[in-house]
Amino acid sequence: MNDAEDQPMVSVVVTTYNHADYITRCLKGILMQQVDFEYELLIGEDESSDGTRGICQDFAERYPERIRLFLRRREDVIYINDKPTGRYNFVETLNAARGKYVALCDGDDYWTDERKLQKQVDFMEQRPDYAICHHSGQMYFEQDQQFIPLPDKPKHAGIERLVQDNFIITCSCLFRNHLFERFPDWIYQAPVADYCLHILNARHGQIGYLPDDMCVYRMHSGGIWSQRNAGEQAERMLQLATFLRRKVLPPSLYPAIDTNIYLQHYRAAYGHPGGSHFGAHFRYCLQNAGFSLRRWIRVLNLLFVKVGLVRLEKGNFVLNLPPLQPSRNNG
Repeated sequence: MNDAEDQPMVSVVVTTYNHADYITRCLKGILMQQVDFEYELLIGEDESSDGTRGICQDFAERYPERIRLFLRRREDVIYINDKPTGRYNFVETLNAARGKYVALCDGDDYWTDERKLQKQVDFMEQRPDYAICHHSGQMYFEQDQQFIPLPDKPKHAGIERLVQDNFIITCSCLFRNHLFERFPDWIYQAPVADYCLHILNARHGQIGYLPDDMCVYRMHSGGIWSQRNAGEQAERMLQLATFLRRKVLPPSLYPAIDTNIYLQHYRAAYGHPGGSHFGAHFRYCLQNAGFSLRRWIRVLNLLFVKVGLVRLEKGNFVLNLPPLQPSRNNG
């Protein structure tokens, strides 16, 4: 923009595809924000087939001073590992953001606190050495109609901790815009985009966490990520961690990404003990346990889950105890 005074403080970026059942709540959660600065809402709509586009167009007509709507074409979809992705929509919508800060929310997630943006901007304005601010929230399991609080995260962290494991929920993330000049070419090949974006930003500052519960991350059958089981999610993250080590990260971060790779091998085995790759993942965990007590405990966990003593349920370990048999002692 030519006039710096017209620059919004925040650009909220929403990318959406086939979210007709969810996009209204997502957009309302953004439009309800109570702030003392200007913000814009960018919607990247990826030519949905379920009516999402029409809903987005209706919102754009009702809030022309707030919403910038980008109508994508399926011809521009980028395929990664022979599967269609929202990568083009994600990158191009981010490139259009004019704000000093950028906040993210996928079209099937939503915000629950009308002061969310104000709290995050206040945090960042007071800490110029910080690149990212994220916060607590809840996961909603649609099938069970159940909310699960997200675990607490480190209040302050750097890139090394982030490389070890992605602890940032996308719909909670706000980051300082223009920390890097342009997206690197490898972003169009990476198995997962948002984690890569966090790493690119974390190269330029610290990561701050607010304990406030201000968003809901949905787990539902239509979600690109949540439709996968725990083992499949870990397999995808293992691909990403390996990709980052080979093509992106400097040697100084190899120990951190190696921790991530070990963790994804463990999660892949634990999440799918009956899968054909369990043996390979188990061997990796066993061979790389070293002198770490935590890693040996995980190896034992894999043995227990393989023989059916425990199972993973919504991120928690659950004992598979046999039912108690009635006593046959009549005396």
